[in-house]
Amino acid sequence: MPVRMRKAWTKALRSGEYVQGSGGLCLQERDGDKPTWCCLGVGVDVLVDGEWKYDRGQWSCRGDADLPIATYREMGLPSENPVVTFYGVETALSILNDDGVPFPKIADIIDEQL
Repeated sequence: MPVRMRKAWTKALRSGEYVQGSGGLCLQERDGDKPTWCCLGVGVDVLVDGEWKYDRGQWSCRGDADLPIATYREMGLPSENPVVTFYGVETALSILNDDGVPFPKIADIIDEQL
């Protein structure tokens, strides 16, 4: 992953501007609720030129609620859900996110391993 992209992504994860959530790149329960983000969704928001569209509780970028090949390649990632090592166990970034590992810790892992 290019250094400038990694730095922008991890800065956003540490910023406190994104509310962490699970189940999709970006979700919103009800109108007026603040959207919640997966760590991968934050990456898309920061690194990919595309407009987010809302439909039935889920936001999508470029028409995809998941991370398509063209998008993760544009982000400089090796796959749509990169595998990292966390306490000696290989696991995907989305799993760390959905298990509640805080964004700043995920940012540290991205800095060290991607």
